[in-house]
Amino acid sequence: MRSVLGSKSFRRLYNVLAIESSCDDTCAALISRDQTSARLVDHVKVTLDSSIAGGVNPALATAHHHQTVGPLVSRFLKKHPDAKIDLVCATRGPGLPGCLSSGVTFAKGLAVGLGVPYLGVHHMLAHLLTPRLFEAAPGYSGPKTEFPFLSLLVSGGHTMLVLSKSLYDHTVLCNTADVAIGDALDKCARELGLKGNMLGKVMDQYCRAADTPSNLWNIPIPVNNKNDIRYSFAAFHSFVAKRKKMTQAETTPELALEVQSAIFNHLIRKTASTLDAYKKDIASVSTLVCSGGVAANPRLRQSLEELCAKYKLQAVFPDPYWCTDNAAMIGWAGIELHEDGYRSDLEGFQKPKWPLAEFEKEVQS
Repeated sequence: MRSVLGSKSFRRLYNVLAIESSCDDTCAALISRDQTSARLVDHVKVTLDSSIAGGVNPALATAHHHQTVGPLVSRFLKKHPDAKIDLVCATRGPGLPGCLSSGVTFAKGLAVGLGVPYLGVHHMLAHLLTPRLFEAAPGYSGPKTEFPFLSLLVSGGHTMLVLSKSLYDHTVLCNTADVAIGDALDKCARELGLKGNMLGKVMDQYCRAADTPSNLWNIPIPVNNKNDIRYSFAAFHSFVAKRKKMTQAETTPELALEVQSAIFNHLIRKTASTLDAYKKDIASVSTLVCSGGVAANPRLRQSLEELCAKYKLQAVFPDPYWCTDNAAMIGWAGIELHEDGYRSDLEGFQKPKWPLAEFEKEVQS
């Protein structure tokens, strides 16, 4: 809900403690905010090792947060004994239900114990606002991400191109029809026999030994009609699984790069088609933010920079570390919402499924 007090109801200097627990990362951040800048004081992250499970197991991830969030925040506060906390933020959704509940419940209890407000943050809103945190740093003098702007959010749970006209006004121009790009990359890496934690990242590192992709499989590109504005990544996993079983082909960096390149090429093509389809709607837009875990990939960054140059857009990427889930982005989104008068009720539950459009409706209600 949005307070009738509006913005400007914040102190000259205040500190925000933020918690992120939407998937398999337990994170905490401390941000110091004044009227002209924001300083990220500290950030900690503990990630569940999913290498044995072969992917994120929701039950194990929930247990990880239950076991981790309390001790993590306790150590964090002891490390910063002079920081008076004025606002507690946590990821309210979207995400895995049990994981969200762990962070939200702890954040509410902490806020009540400290006698300060609690604010539930939309995870995808936080991703698209991430560059603005670092643009608010003391001494920053570079270009700033101002509304309206475009965001390409690419992660294990989401793939969408969003037009953001304000803090609350977000239109999804293109979405995935099935699975997210990060999920497809992870599953394809598993089919290729790669092992480790965060398989998409493992595959990217493996691909770096190859200069060019192989043409061994000639992977078909789904939704190839230019006028069909949607991403689709499930077919890549299905094709790789079938072809690997049929051919028993040896996994090489070149083959892995062929798979990764096909997935990225589809993302770039459909993003270009969307920009063409919404040319009039985005006429005043000059910036495209790319965030989410997959945005850390250097090959994807290069391809997007080339695409943005064609459309006269400034491509903005957070540092690779801040593309993945983190509490700093949750804290900053909380700051922007708090200063605009947005408030959260302690009675509110986590929201595992929470489209950006519903967030706007909630604010208006």
